[in-house]
Amino acid sequence: PDQALESGIGQAPAGGEIQVLLERFPVLRQPAYAGLSAEELRGLAGRMHAFAAARSRYTPHTKLGTPVVCVCAGDGRFIRHRLWSRHVKGHVQFFDIEGDHFSLLRPPGVEELAALLERLQKNQNI
Repeated sequence: PDQALESGIGQAPAGGEIQVLLERFPVLRQPAYAGLSAEELRGLAGRMHAFAAARSRYTPHTKLGTPVVCVCAGDGRFIRHRLWSRHVKGHVQFFDIEGDHFSLLRPPGVEELAALLERLQKNQNI
């Protein structure tokens, strides 16, 4: 286990542990994570930490040569062309759907996502 992640976690009462997690991973303050237990937050923080570490070590050898459709939830609007242009040669289309990362796969977000994908398929934009 990563010592930076573990320090202060598991050594305080659940409320204190949650506070440590929220300080280390501010993204966990989003409404989608409200109500998660300290154990659930700890697991999520661990996965976020592992993903960030893996992403920092990954270097693609070529750029993706196909058009890309990026659907951004309200919590992901920071992802824009300058980030994608590092990895994609082709055109990138961006679409915003209200909500957060998780609500894209729950009503009403999932209906909006399905309608968007159907419209793109019919227009042969993907």
